[in-house]
Amino acid sequence: MGARRRASAARREDRGRQRKRRRSPIFRNDGHRSVITWSASIMELLTRRESWNIGYEHALGETASWFFVQIRDHAKIYGRRCPKSGRVLVPPRSFSDQTLEPTTEWVEVGPGGRIETFTIVCEPFKTLPDPPYAFGYVLLDHADTALGGYFRGIDLSDPSKAAEKLKIGTRVVTRFAERRTGDVLDFWFELESVERATVGWQ
Repeated sequence: MGARRRASAARREDRGRQRKRRRSPIFRNDGHRSVITWSASIMELLTRRESWNIGYEHALGETASWFFVQIRDHAKIYGRRCPKSGRVLVPPRSFSDQTLEPTTEWVEVGPGGRIETFTIVCEPFKTLPDPPYAFGYVLLDHADTALGGYFRGIDLSDPSKAAEKLKIGTRVVTRFAERRTGDVLDFWFELESVERATVGWQ
C-alpha cells in the first residue's frame, strides 16, 4: 500500500510540474515558421470602448400606428382591452401579455392618472433633453398598465424637493403639444393641481 501511495503522489507531482510548464509560452520551430503557443492562464484579455449610432426606419404596425395617429390628430390616448381578462393595456398591444388573447376593443384612457414610478435625470444623454428632467410611468384613469412619459411644470433645481412633489400616487394630468407629429414627445405629464395652457415641446 505504501508503494502505491508513493507512486500516486509521484504522478500527481509530475502532472503539477507539467501544468506549471504550460503557464509559460512555448517556442518551437515548425519547418520555416516559428510558432508561439500561449497558455490561457497568462493571456492578456483586452477591452475596447466603442459606440454605435445607427439610424433606421421601421414600421410601427397597425396597433401602434392607430395609437399615435389618435395622439397626433385628436390629442387623445387609447388602450386596448383584453376580452378574456378585461384589462386595458397602455401602450396598446395587439395581444395580452398575460392571457395571450388578441385584444379587440379600443378604450380611451386618461387624461388624468397617478404616478407609478419616476426618476430625475441629472446627467446628459445623447438624443434626450438637456438635464435636469424627470421621466416616469403613470397609470392613467381606466388603464391597467402604466404609460411612460416626461414630467413638466416642476422645479427640478432641488431634486429632493422635486421628488416630494413627484411621489408615488400623486395625481397628474396629460398635456399635449400644439404641434404634434405622432411621437412620444407629443405629450407629457403635469401635476393635476397645476393649471397651464397647452404649450409646445421646448
